[in-house]
Amino acid sequence: MQVEAMKWLEMRLNSESRTGFFVITGTPGIGKSIFLAYMAGFLAEKNYDIVIQRGQEWWSRTGGEIAAHGEEKPLNFLKRAETVLLFDPIGGENKTALQNRDRGCTMIFHIAKQVKLPFCIQSATGA
Repeated sequence: MQVEAMKWLEMRLNSESRTGFFVITGTPGIGKSIFLAYMAGFLAEKNYDIVIQRGQEWWSRTGGEIAAHGEEKPLNFLKRAETVLLFDPIGGENKTALQNRDRGCTMIFHIAKQVKLPFCIQSATGA
C-alpha cells in the first residue's frame, strides 16, 4: 500500500495543481493509525515536509525540524503546496474537521462505515 500511496503522492506533487486527497479507510483496529505513523516516518526519511493532525493535536516536520503544536494549527506550513498533511480524526464517532487547504496533498486515515474488504484505498483529486 505504501508503494501505491507514494505513486499517487509523487504524481500529485509533480502536477500543476499539486493538490489532492488520498483516503485510506478500514474497519476499527485494522492499522490505519499505525500506517499513518509509518507514512510519516517514510515521508520524513525522504525529506518531505509533513504536518500530522490527530484529532485536535498537531505536529510537523519541515526543513528537518520537528515540532509539537498542541491544539494550535500550524497554518504557515499548511499553506505550502509542498507540505503533506496526514489526517487521523481518531475514532469513528469523532467529528474532528479536516483542515481546509487551497493547495497541497492530504492523506486521510478514516474508519469506513461500510467496508466490504478488510482494507480499501480510494483516491481522488481535490477541487
